[in-house]
Amino acid sequence: TEPIEIGGTTQFFLDDRLVDNRWSMKPKREEVLRVFHAPVKHPGNPLIASGAGYVTVARDPEGGFKMWYQTHLWAEDGEEGSDYAVAYAESDDGLAWTRPKLGLHEWNGSKENNIVAKGWGSKRASGPQIVVAPEADRRGHRYLLAYRTGGVREASGIRIAGSADGIHWDEADDSLIQKLHSDTQNSIAWDEASGEYVMFCRPKDRYLAAGRTDALLDGESRRIARMSGKSLWEPWSGSPETILIPDELDMERGFNRFYGMNVRRHAGIFFGCLWPFKLNTDIVTELAWSHDGWNWQRF
Repeated sequence: TEPIEIGGTTQFFLDDRLVDNRWSMKPKREEVLRVFHAPVKHPGNPLIASGAGYVTVARDPEGGFKMWYQTHLWAEDGEEGSDYAVAYAESDDGLAWTRPKLGLHEWNGSKENNIVAKGWGSKRASGPQIVVAPEADRRGHRYLLAYRTGGVREASGIRIAGSADGIHWDEADDSLIQKLHSDTQNSIAWDEASGEYVMFCRPKDRYLAAGRTDALLDGESRRIARMSGKSLWEPWSGSPETILIPDELDMERGFNRFYGMNVRRHAGIFFGCLWPFKLNTDIVTELAWSHDGWNWQRF
């Protein structure tokens, strides 16, 4: 239906949804061209040289930036599994980062570290992501953190925690929203159009789920799925539905898996940083976007 009603919402010309004339019906006057500009990495990279993965950053309302990332300890010979934790860093300009010694959690035999979360009732807190949510859903917390934990049967899965300062996290509000072994950065975005939260994850309820008699144990789980829920503090129902798998162009380059996709919603569009993955070697980042959270376009 035309014209498209946009109200007072900012519009981004990522695709042809709002572009009427790309075909030069009136040459020299109305032709619309799309021009691509490649990003350039800052010469100071890497900003944190080691021990940091699954990074999530938020602007501090009082100035500067805060960063949370996953760090880990490899299991020693004879021990079971590795330990994962969420660590913290801060910066005035987003380029020079400091990792303060917080003394909150023992890690590698000492409390002289920047660890802020080790997981509810377990030794694992991985894949952190700061969630942007309406004030009414925040329970008074300035920062909301989605993360995955494991090792405790009743607690394992995707969880939400709240904090006033991004350092001390309230265990009383730490809630399990989905028992899902999605071992990547599970990204949650608020969709104001549908009035629900959307999580982009792996379909691990069906693929490579050890011990499950109804799982496709030899399936490839590194693809992008989504599920949704009305609340951040109560368990979600349903099952993740796959929405993105590699295509012919990915396969030609050997990127036949997707490691994950970090998503933010802004001005009515889901913006995704998709991670095409070449098994155990390269991960790259591509821009993807969607108007409804289901149908995605990529450059």
